[in-house]
Amino acid sequence: MPPTTATRRTWVPTSMWLLRESWPLGYHAAMKKFSTLLAAAALSACAAGPDVKSPDAALNALVEEYFDQQLELSPMSATAIGDSRFDDRLDESTSPGFREKSFGIERAYLDRAKAVDAAQLSAAARITLEIFVSEREQALAGQPFHEEYLPFSQMSGLPMDLVVYGSGEGRSRSPPRLTTTGSSGACANSPAGSTVRSR
Repeated sequence: MPPTTATRRTWVPTSMWLLRESWPLGYHAAMKKFSTLLAAAALSACAAGPDVKSPDAALNALVEEYFDQQLELSPMSATAIGDSRFDDRLDESTSPGFREKSFGIERAYLDRAKAVDAAQLSAAARITLEIFVSEREQALAGQPFHEEYLPFSQMSGLPMDLVVYGSGEGRSRSPPRLTTTGSSGACANSPAGSTVRSR
């Protein structure tokens, strides 16, 4: 129901109808000015073009892309750090073709990292590049050693991982903190009177 003269005072001041009634001449001019400014802002944003990445940002994007590809290749690692995108999969490290795929990724990212001009990077980014290249080279140097021949041991492997995930402890937790609240629950390797508690 449209407001009458008696009810107009009770309407919320943000109502567009009230603005049109209260300022019939100024409303249209203000809206035209606002519409013009909005259109100009939208056009200038479109005309700005693509954002050119700095060399540091390009290196960070390369490292993040590698990390995401490794999480997809090793879905249980993703689950362990709390990334639930691949929770429906198990690692396929013993499947045929896994090694070739893994070393192919390492070679591709090593080539891309070596193409980065270190002189253009900041000091911190140069350290990142050096570590990234070194780790890719170390991974490729391990190619003669077939890890798939020993899929599990007494300390690690799929059977142990399934037990951990089945217990609900498979996700990354914050590290235990040391508190000095008394001798109950003290660890054998901790100082007397200190206890280890999960957060």
